[in-house]
Amino acid sequence: MRKQESQGRLDLSQPSLLKTVSILSVPVILVFTLGIYLGVKTTETQKDSVEYARMQEVTAQARLLNESFWNSIELVRTKAIALQQLRAASMHSKQLPLPTGSILHWAEIEINGDRVSAVRQTAKNMASKIDWSNFEEKYIQALTEKISLRELRENAVSIVPIKKDEHSSSMDLSLAFASQNTIVAALVDPADLFGAFKRFSSRSEGGTLRAYLVGNNGHVFAHSQQNYVNGNFSGTDVFNQALRALLQGTRVSGAGTYTAIDQQEVTAAYVRPGSVQLGIVVEKLTSAPLSVLGPKGVGIWQRVVGQSLLGITLLTGILLFGALIVRRRFSKTSVKEEKKNLVEENFENVFENRIDLFATPVELLNAGIQSVSENKIAPALRDKIIQADSTEESLRRELLAAESALKRIREESSIVNQFEREAANIKDPKAIAYRLTATATRLCGSPTLFFNYHDSVKSAILHSDAGFDDGYTPAGMAFPLEPAVLARVRQADQRGEIASLSDYEPLAHLILARTGVAHFEAWALTGYGQLGRLAGKPRLLGILVILQAGSDTIAKNEAIGRMIRTTGLVYENALLAQ
Repeated sequence: MRKQESQGRLDLSQPSLLKTVSILSVPVILVFTLGIYLGVKTTETQKDSVEYARMQEVTAQARLLNESFWNSIELVRTKAIALQQLRAASMHSKQLPLPTGSILHWAEIEINGDRVSAVRQTAKNMASKIDWSNFEEKYIQALTEKISLRELRENAVSIVPIKKDEHSSSMDLSLAFASQNTIVAALVDPADLFGAFKRFSSRSEGGTLRAYLVGNNGHVFAHSQQNYVNGNFSGTDVFNQALRALLQGTRVSGAGTYTAIDQQEVTAAYVRPGSVQLGIVVEKLTSAPLSVLGPKGVGIWQRVVGQSLLGITLLTGILLFGALIVRRRFSKTSVKEEKKNLVEENFENVFENRIDLFATPVELLNAGIQSVSENKIAPALRDKIIQADSTEESLRRELLAAESALKRIREESSIVNQFEREAANIKDPKAIAYRLTATATRLCGSPTLFFNYHDSVKSAILHSDAGFDDGYTPAGMAFPLEPAVLARVRQADQRGEIASLSDYEPLAHLILARTGVAHFEAWALTGYGQLGRLAGKPRLLGILVILQAGSDTIAKNEAIGRMIRTTGLVYENALLAQ
C-alpha cells in the first residue's frame, strides 16, 4: 500500500488557521443575519401595503357603485314623473301611455297630510311576465302601507321591497317619488335596474372581486354573480359585523376583513346610500394575485437576498485570499514528492490492467464452446423451445396482471374502509368534506372539488378541494341548480342510484373557465333530513367533482360510490347535530 501523506495539506486543526477562519466568518454571519432581518421586515411592510391597497381598491369601487345607484334611481324618477305628465296630457285620449323598459308597474298615489291616502291610477308594463291577476291588488296594499314619508323627505325617494310571490324568495323594489302633491311609484327589478353590479361579473367569475346590494334583512337584490340574487346573507360575517350596524344608522360606510358566504377571507367595503334600508358591498379575496395590487414579495426577497449575497461574496473572497496565504505558509510538499506519488499511482493502474489481460483467454474459450453447442441444436427443437418460452411468458404476464388487479382492489378497499372508519368519528361537516376530497384524490390521482348545496340560494358553493398544485387552488366557485336538476337527483336516489351531473352546463362552464378542464365527473351526495330514509324525501347535500376523469377513475366507480354513500350519511348527521 502507498503511504498516505498529510504533509502539504490545509490542516484545519492548526490553531492559527482556526483563528483566522473564525475571525473571517464573523462578518459573513452578521451580513447573512442582517439580510434575513431585512427580508422579514420588508415582507411585513409589503403585506401591510398590499392590504392597504386592497382596502383602497374596494372602497373606491363601493363609492362608484353608490354614485351609480343614485344615477339609476334618478333615471327611474325622471321616467315615472314624465309618464305622469304624459298621462295627464292624454287624459281624454282613448289610450293612455303605459310604462315601458325597467318600470314594471306605475302608480299615482294621493298624500293626505302626513300619511299616504288613496291610489288615483295605475298602469302595467304589458311586456313584463308578472301575473297581474294575483299580484296587483296585494302590491298596491303593501305599497300604501310601507311608503315612508320621512325617508321620502330625506332621500327624495322611498324604497319598498315587494315580494313577487308568497311561495318564492324573489323580490322587486318599488321606488316612490314626490310629484305635485302626489306620489308616483315605479316597480322595478333591482337586478336589471342596477346594471353597474353586472360589470363586475367577468372578474367575479374568477372569484377575486364581487359586489352586491343587500337589504336590512340580508336579502340580496343584486349581485355580480347571478346565482346569489334573491339569496340571504344574514348569516355572513360581513352582514353581522358590519352591515347590521350600517343599516341601523350607527355608521354610514366602512371597510375591513371578513369571511364571505363561501367561507373565503375577503376585504370588504360597504356604504349605505343615504338613509334607505339598503347596503352596497364590494368584496375582494385576500388571496388575489399581488401583481394587481403592488410589488410581489418574491421581487423584494430577490433584492434582499441579492444584496446579502453580494456582501457574502466579497467577504468570502477575503476569506479565500487569507486561506491561500495560510496554505502557502504551511505548505511543505516538494515537487519531488509529488512526482513520486504520481509514479506510484500510475504503477497501480498498470498492474490492474495486467491482471485483466490474464482473464481474457478464459472468457474467449467459454464463448467458443457455447457457440459450437448452439450450432448443433436442430431447427425443429429450437422452434419448440421458442414456442414453449413464449407460452410461459404469456402465462407469466397474465398471472402478474391478475396479481396486480387483486392488489389494486385490496388497496382500494383498504383506503375506503379507512375512510369510512375515520369519517364516522368526525363531527364537523367541513372536516368530512375535506376528508372526502383528499381520499378521492388519493384513489383517482386527480384533483377533486366538493360543492356544498345551499337551499336558501338554490346554489352549490365550493366547500373543499384536494390535489391542486400550490398557488392554483380555486376559490370562490359557485353555480346555480335548476329545479329540474334537483328533481333528477331525487329520482335517481329513490331508484338506489347516484345521480351524475357531469352533463350539467352551468357546472361545465364554471369548471372550464376556472380550471381549464373540459372532462370531469360530478356525483350528487344526498340525505333524507331529520325524518330519515323512511320518509322517502331525499335532498341534495353536495356535489363531488373529479377533474381529468378517465379510465382510471371509471375503474374506481365502485369505491367512489361507497364513499359518497358513506359521506351522505355522516355528513347529514353532522349537519343535523349542529
